[in-house]
Amino acid sequence: MLYTRMTSSNTSRPDLTELESELRDLRQFKHESENRSQEKSKVPIFLMKLWMGPNLSQSIESWMKVKGSSSPEKTITATANVLAAILRRLMRVSFLFILMALIPIILIIWQNIIMERQNQSLIAQIEAERTASSNQQVTEYLRLLMSDDDRQVAAAEGFLVSDLVNRDISVERLAALIKSGNLDVQCSALRALTRIIQYPSDLTLKDVIAPKGDKRAIVSDLQCENLDFIGVDFGPMTFVDVGFSQATFGSSDLSDVKFEKSDLRHSDFSGTHLCKDYNRCISFRDVDLSYASFTYTNRNKTVFHDGVILKGAQLKFERNVLDADEDIRTPQHAQQTQHSTLISPKIPKEDIVASGVCYETSFSQCYLYHKERDLGRLGAQRLNSLRQSNCPINLEGPIVLTATSSCKNLGLELRW
Repeated sequence: MLYTRMTSSNTSRPDLTELESELRDLRQFKHESENRSQEKSKVPIFLMKLWMGPNLSQSIESWMKVKGSSSPEKTITATANVLAAILRRLMRVSFLFILMALIPIILIIWQNIIMERQNQSLIAQIEAERTASSNQQVTEYLRLLMSDDDRQVAAAEGFLVSDLVNRDISVERLAALIKSGNLDVQCSALRALTRIIQYPSDLTLKDVIAPKGDKRAIVSDLQCENLDFIGVDFGPMTFVDVGFSQATFGSSDLSDVKFEKSDLRHSDFSGTHLCKDYNRCISFRDVDLSYASFTYTNRNKTVFHDGVILKGAQLKFERNVLDADEDIRTPQHAQQTQHSTLISPKIPKEDIVASGVCYETSFSQCYLYHKERDLGRLGAQRLNSLRQSNCPINLEGPIVLTATSSCKNLGLELRW
């Protein structure tokens, strides 16, 4: 009996040890579970405190402590602090949200700015390439315009006149060549320039030669022959020490031009606007106008000043030549007039025109003879014809062409 009890006691100890081990394991598991639960609960609490901030968290903790307090003042104060903290937090959070919303907008605006700069750079590059191409094209046409081939000149002139952009580029270049002082290119550049600004161009020669703001352009020391100024509006210009022999000024506007100490021999001023009114006329002073040709009227009778040479020049008094104003005032009288309207009843003796020889309007061969003679183109046979035509061999003044009956009124010697 005793043996049986002892055996039973020995067999129960291992079971007890096992139970104790299981109990320790359970306690360990419980402890770990509680730790994990506490850690998990701390994470959202931490995140919540992080979102709320220290001020709001402290306000809520203070409010939790005093909410069950018997002092209503502490409760009200704690509640007010919580509400104030909540309001401040919301304002800060709203500012952050607004800032976060503005960031993509700012990025989009910045991206648009970058794209706009890129577009401008691309446009500038395209414009530069276009300008370079246009400059190259204008350079080629200017070379043709300054050549001696009439067909090339006509083609280049048509291209440069039809395109205002190319015209402005070519005008600027030609003006620079004229002002460069290079005698090899000045005349050809001026000749080309006059072709571009001829009527109906809105440019005057003064506009392209003088800088903006200058009231008058001054050109000096320029020697060119056979220039064609037909249809050119000169504008306010002064030419000093220039040589434009054998130039043609037909239909050009020279009313604001001054020529001083210049050579204009054999130039043709027929049909040229020498005056816009009685106070705005071209001025010739110390100018050689030998063998030049003019249409002389009452309006432009004062264009010749001291030192002017009119040897062999032709002053033509055409029939019914009246000023525009006189034409309007007396149209019937103008139609009835059979002879030229005289500049004055009699030319003063001191006037250089008074040294001229008067011929009938229809007879201009004398002027052509003298002009050919001065150019060295008159042979012995034609010189003999000159003598037979009753033309004076030597002339001091101009050849005046007018109606026969007007020569006496002008005070000039009549030649038949």
